[in-house]
Amino acid sequence: MEPKKDGRTVSEDAFFHSPFAMGVADGVGSFRRRGIDASVSSRSAMRAVCNRSIRGEREGKPASAMDLMYEAYAAATMVQGATTVCIAAFRSPMQPLLEVSTLGDSGCLVIRNGELLMVTREQWHEFDFPWQMGPTSPDQASDAEKYIVEVRAGDVVICASDGVLDNVYASDIAQCAISPSFSSTHAIARAIVDLALQRSQSLDGDVPYNGKAMQHGVPRTGGKEDDITCVVSFVGHSLDKSRQDSEHSP
Repeated sequence: MEPKKDGRTVSEDAFFHSPFAMGVADGVGSFRRRGIDASVSSRSAMRAVCNRSIRGEREGKPASAMDLMYEAYAAATMVQGATTVCIAAFRSPMQPLLEVSTLGDSGCLVIRNGELLMVTREQWHEFDFPWQMGPTSPDQASDAEKYIVEVRAGDVVICASDGVLDNVYASDIAQCAISPSFSSTHAIARAIVDLALQRSQSLDGDVPYNGKAMQHGVPRTGGKEDDITCVVSFVGHSLDKSRQDSEHSP
């Protein structure tokens, strides 16, 4: 995780991972203009989701991605601000099915042998106004996009905030996942964060965010500075052997 270089020392992104689930949340930065710490919402959501996920795993009943989305919503609506959320979860170590739920513009990718198996869609009310959960937001946990993906050993699962997805094309993320230089989840996460950071600071680079801006009549060039977070997991030969890592560089 890499915080935006705007004088803040705390990232407004947050993440969690447990043996059967992982996710990211991105606190909505516009709340700073109202004197609200946008990191409180994202951290509250991820803390609640992590606790619920671990509790279910210990009881032998792993929570679904939507169960965890509702948990995030309950936590986020109890504090000021708002956050986007992306959650990926396995329901059973015996079934190779990955459930993904997203609300807003944080997202998930599943990569197999360097090819994109699945990429989630963004949810925006309008340009730069993602769907979000919080006490003043009309968006509900039930509005989340839902996906089910059949995975197999060797697949790479990545959850990322828009600080990654606005600066790095999905095809380039996939290349990080298969590079022989990055053989561990931590190395892949670090490579993705480094690439996103480099492109976010570019003055004339081509990044996905610029294409979205152009579609809405807002021409711009260069990268988009933002907090940058991703969590990476390998699917093992049995799901209870999956490995996960995140990148956190405050």
